[in-house]
Amino acid sequence: MRRFLVLAAMVALFASPLTARAAEPGMTLSVDSVQLIAKVVVKVDVTFTCQPRTIPEPPWRTWFEMPMFYLQIQQAVGKQQAAAAAEADFDGDALCDGLPHSLTITAVADGSGPPFRKGPAAMKVSGYATYMLENTETWEQHWVTQSATTGWTQVKLGN
Repeated sequence: MRRFLVLAAMVALFASPLTARAAEPGMTLSVDSVQLIAKVVVKVDVTFTCQPRTIPEPPWRTWFEMPMFYLQIQQAVGKQQAAAAAEADFDGDALCDGLPHSLTITAVADGSGPPFRKGPAAMKVSGYATYMLENTETWEQHWVTQSATTGWTQVKLGN
């Protein structure tokens, strides 16, 4: 019966949307600040929440698999484009507890393009907290993913 309940919970998680709603567990994400440093470094402070992983009964086991945030930022500079991207890993076991946490993501401008400048830019931040459920007797596996994204939004670089 317990295995049935675990499997039913996994089916419900897979059937739900990946971005969180107020009544459903999942991940939330907001951008607190964006800072341009020396025209080549962009620091983005985010606040996020994610839910703890399910701790199943044996023979099932579970673990987080590379929880991370991904930052993309682009800006038109004349007829060229300044761009940067970065990843920031985090400890899902420590930070996916349903409470808000802050994280800074730092991206360096792509050296093949121009540096950033003060003014508007397009930015997207996405977060993922994925864990695996595995049966150590049958080797059946299920992935459970929480995610959130800001989507492409306009931000202002500089003061």
